[in-house]
Amino acid sequence: MMERETDKEKNEKDLPSLFRNALEEIGAARKILLITHENPDADGVSSMLALGLWLRRIDKEVYLYTIDEFPEYLRELPGSERITQILPDEKIDVVIGFDYGDWKRMRIDEFLERQEEALTITFDHHPSDKQKGDIVIVDTASSSTAELVYDFLLHSGVTLDANIATCLAAGILADTGGFIHSNTSAKTLHAIADLVATGVNLRSVWDMLTHKKDIKNMALVGEAVLRTKKNGDILISSAKKEHYEKYGAVKEDLSGFIDLLMKNEDAKGAVFLTEDLEDGGIKGSLRADKSSGFNMSKLGEKFGGGGHILASGFKTSDSWQNVFEKLNALLKTIKIK
Repeated sequence: MMERETDKEKNEKDLPSLFRNALEEIGAARKILLITHENPDADGVSSMLALGLWLRRIDKEVYLYTIDEFPEYLRELPGSERITQILPDEKIDVVIGFDYGDWKRMRIDEFLERQEEALTITFDHHPSDKQKGDIVIVDTASSSTAELVYDFLLHSGVTLDANIATCLAAGILADTGGFIHSNTSAKTLHAIADLVATGVNLRSVWDMLTHKKDIKNMALVGEAVLRTKKNGDILISSAKKEHYEKYGAVKEDLSGFIDLLMKNEDAKGAVFLTEDLEDGGIKGSLRADKSSGFNMSKLGEKFGGGGHILASGFKTSDSWQNVFEKLNALLKTIKIK
């Protein structure tokens, strides 16, 4: 018997139709709000900026919003100076959310209650089934939300300029780890080739994403390495607020540390726990090797998060002791698959 097609499979198969619907609604709108998730990352911010640059080019009134401050190094991206942490007072026609995976990470419900007539559109590549919107565009085959936005702009006949292309390249580079992660496909590389032809300097974008760290922050990385423990085939490390303060560091100084753990020849997976420097919550980053058979999305869901099979995450207000105990218990008693 043929299996019933899921809503997400239908969604991904019908991308051209969803692109057309989104383009039609965007074309009819005047005031458009673009937003990405809490603790914004390169893919979410870059996707938002790329679409925002195009919308301004076609004379839309565009607002760009992140509930939390976005990483300092992303301020090098074109248009980033327009991002604020203040929601507009005006009546909005369309709200577009990017890369959030789970709607609760948007933290915008109260605002939308005051915007009863606003239509919502989602662009995402996370396989969570927790997205919302009048038009939900999800493609889990895309390496990143930036690649999905690239597809949308290409399908819509938009001529890319160097600024838009630079933002899209930043999102793709960040989520593929510079094309080394398993989510990199031939389609991804074709997109990058097109962006380079448009005028993107890939080396400059990569240098921005892998911003240089001074010697004191290299010591921070060294201490995180020394705190690393092993549970089976999984490496676990952490960084608390006190560790950042010791070296006058910021959260970006340990960006990419999870990938460093994954370079250990004995690791089939890695978990990196960090303390949010603002609210004290614990953020977990989860990775697994393609050959491991692990499903890190399922592990992330145990803590209220989720994501992709090989790359997932979560955020919790639980105590460090409880998180460590729960994590170690899950790794010892369940098979992640």
